[in-house]
Amino acid sequence: MLIIRRTPNRIVGSKQEMKSPSILRIVYQFGRLGVFAATLLPYLSWRTWRAKSYFRRELLKNGVPKELASSLADRYDKGNKNILKSVLRIRR
Repeated sequence: MLIIRRTPNRIVGSKQEMKSPSILRIVYQFGRLGVFAATLLPYLSWRTWRAKSYFRRELLKNGVPKELASSLADRYDKGNKNILKSVLRIRR
């Protein structure tokens, strides 16, 4: 049997009340998200930078002119950045 007593602003019973998240909990969750982003984004940026340099190096090894290899590597880098941005946009 549920015992309910009335208070001026809410009903208090033996069941657990629904509590709104406290400010500290919200700040904590945003802090965790910030730490996650701070560790993940540099890692992904580093990986795309390494992929760009590796791609350019392989093009040069295979006889592609330096200017063309640089422009293709830049396009490759822009494509990777766009993919990363779209993934982060979907995550929101």
